[in-house]
Amino acid sequence: MAEVSYVTWSLVKTILCPSDATPVQRDEARRGCEWLTDNLHRLAHPVSNEEAELLGLIYNHWRQHREPPTLQIIELACLTEGKSTISLDEYAQAAPEIERNSPDDLPALLAMRTKQWRDERIVKRLKNCLTIASTGVKKEVNGEKVHIQGADAATAYFLNGFDADAMRFGSKPTRCSSGPGDMAFDEMWNAALADDDRDRITTGLPTIDNRVPLRKGQLVGLLGHAGQGKSTLGRTITYNAALAGASVLVMPLELEIDEEVIALAIIHACRKFPEEARRLKVTKAAQYQRRLSPEARQWLAGEVKADFRANFDGQGGRGYIRVARPPALTLDAVVTTIELENTRHGLDMVTIDYPRCLRLLGKNPRQESEDMISRLKDMAAHFDAGRRLLVLVPIQSNRAGWEQAKKNGGAWEMSAVLEDSAYERYADLIVGVYRDDDLNDEGKVMLSTPKVRNGAPIPHWKVSVDRAGQYFMEVKLPPSDFDMAEALDVLEII
Repeated sequence: MAEVSYVTWSLVKTILCPSDATPVQRDEARRGCEWLTDNLHRLAHPVSNEEAELLGLIYNHWRQHREPPTLQIIELACLTEGKSTISLDEYAQAAPEIERNSPDDLPALLAMRTKQWRDERIVKRLKNCLTIASTGVKKEVNGEKVHIQGADAATAYFLNGFDADAMRFGSKPTRCSSGPGDMAFDEMWNAALADDDRDRITTGLPTIDNRVPLRKGQLVGLLGHAGQGKSTLGRTITYNAALAGASVLVMPLELEIDEEVIALAIIHACRKFPEEARRLKVTKAAQYQRRLSPEARQWLAGEVKADFRANFDGQGGRGYIRVARPPALTLDAVVTTIELENTRHGLDMVTIDYPRCLRLLGKNPRQESEDMISRLKDMAAHFDAGRRLLVLVPIQSNRAGWEQAKKNGGAWEMSAVLEDSAYERYADLIVGVYRDDDLNDEGKVMLSTPKVRNGAPIPHWKVSVDRAGQYFMEVKLPPSDFDMAEALDVLEII
């Protein structure tokens, strides 16, 4: 799908009528076609020629027949009009993995495609700026070719492009004057350097919050060997961040959604209702081994669920937790799902557990992996027109790195990263999680910071593990009781 955006494919699937459509699906396709009619003019800029051609064929069929077309009808129209069917072939291959959205989501899909288009224009504009600043270009001015070159000319070109886009979309121009050193630059510069506490994400782990605070705009990795507690640390940060008021999306790529939801529910149960959780033996080990009693499940589905929703509904300054999976295990599908969820509830943070599960389809997996990590960092820094996003990802370590961490007393080194060195370049912070038999007996894990951008790593330190609820803590919380068999189960599982 190199030529056509994944977002456009999702839009097309929402509008096209399935060949075996139910009455409900046919009605939704009609609503989609009506939306297309009303918004065709808004699709003129943000789509490629190939995308516009495909949407135009759908629109023409709807206008002539007042019935939403199927994929087969559009293929026939392509053949009749002598148009290429390459994009339709790509769509047919990708369609099973593309989510069919509600027509109510079409405005959000259009907004996403517009943002993609603007980002592509900015990248192209920046490349042109480099050319203007270095070698210069010929530009027609009053019928004459004039050579423009230099930093001032490049700056003026860049800002003029922003002005043109602003006026096209009915907004105010970006500049207050015509000079390259105007107020707009001062405001952008000051905003970029501002240490705004509103961007901070609370982890509930004081050492991190005080020494290396997490912020929107960062790509943060959680490094550890298999079973060391990367997902546990991720859930701890997710839960505490939402408890402090952040809007968080959790994307489990290994677990099913219901497994992730109940893991968060058990944390909530052990934190908020420790005595009842103890009485009903609600523990993480019981969940993994399918040993939760009917009474425990009823309690989780009733009282705990209601209290969880009341605490994390995102209303009145409260935090928000949403668990969702992308329709396909590709980075494009992940990004689209994040952007769609952001339109429903503005996000501050997303946990992707974890990127190694995503498919790399090219002939150079290492380069694709590096590109994927680079895109995650870019999304964190520029998400939602500069509002930014904290992106949290577990990172698998190699065996040699774990052995070295063992020699270091539990402190990880960057050489332990399994995938490649891309995280060393793109991650803003990496937190290592280490445990061994002695730490297990103590009910502790060791945390360290092998990578801190613009700062020094923190000496490794211990945090406690609530073995029943499976979350980390540096402050004293009501403990959850457990029996030794369940404790051993937990230590083997997480």
